[in-house]
Order: sequence, then structure tokens, then C-alpha cells
Amino acid sequence: MLVKKPVKVVAVALVARMALTVWAFVMIIELMASHRSLDRGNSYRAMPG
Repeated sequence: MLVKKPVKVVAVALVARMALTVWAFVMIIELMASHRSLDRGNSYRAMPG
């Protein structure tokens, strides 16, 4: 077992973890925003005129 990991491997792991976290965060925000816009669209459509 290597004591010192290659810097590239550590960097890739950190970037991958950060990308996954950001992606999950964005997906949650997108889901919430889409639900809100859908509700707004339905209320606008329900309104006459």
C-alpha cells in the first residue's frame, strides 16, 4: 500500500466529490424551481384572460 498518493489521484477525487455535491445541489434547486414555476403556470392558466 502506497503511503503517498499521487497528487493527480487526490485532485481527481476531490474534484469528482465537489462536482457530485454541486450537481446534487443544482438538481434539488432545479426541481424546486420547476415545481414553483409549474404552480405559477397553473395559477396563471386558471386565471381568466
